[in-house]
Amino acid sequence: MFKFFSKSAPIKGHMASRSVSFLPTLQSGVTAADNNKKTTHMAEVVAKAIYKRHYNDAVVALKNGMLIPYNNINSNGHLVRYAYNETLKQLHFMQQSGHFVGVIGLQENDNILATASFMQKLREKTKMIARDSMNNLSDIDNLKKRNKAVYGESSGEELTLDVLTKRKLAQNPNMLFTDALKEIVSSCDRSSPEYNKKFGLEQFVIALLDDLFKPKPGRGNGPR
Repeated sequence: MFKFFSKSAPIKGHMASRSVSFLPTLQSGVTAADNNKKTTHMAEVVAKAIYKRHYNDAVVALKNGMLIPYNNINSNGHLVRYAYNETLKQLHFMQQSGHFVGVIGLQENDNILATASFMQKLREKTKMIARDSMNNLSDIDNLKKRNKAVYGESSGEELTLDVLTKRKLAQNPNMLFTDALKEIVSSCDRSSPEYNKKFGLEQFVIALLDDLFKPKPGRGNGPR
């Protein structure tokens, strides 16, 4: 029923199997500022639609005993974290499959600067949407503190491509600018293992495997 952190497996579901044709393509002859504004809006629309779907999936998983509740009974952190990770994974799959070619004004999917810029916007919009859906202020505060500790005070609420690229180049002085951009694109579906474990996603994997491999009436052991 659910796929979890599998880069090799195709994402199932209506959003991954079709073009994002509900989004307008960029018009030629507009300014860079106009392009930036429109791609930012596109990123928010796409992230919100996909995140909502995966959050609803998480609610179903919880009801079916496939998602272990977070140890803080006053928090929906486990639902949010599941939806956040699944959204990032699906967005990365869509980028690799060419779903965003043309949507953000790209003639080729190897326009690495435009691709990295859009994927970073998608990731940050997903982060902000996920954070806005959290119902526990302490969890939100901890995530903000972690973000500042990792990326610095200058990162702001939404981490820009410029800040992230400069950080990577500072950490790796011999890295080429284009290689930094490629790394940003390739890592756009990664998230903190520490916080995934904190919000119970490790237990979710265990529950999922237990369900897949438990004996079924009239059948032998093994996955169905």
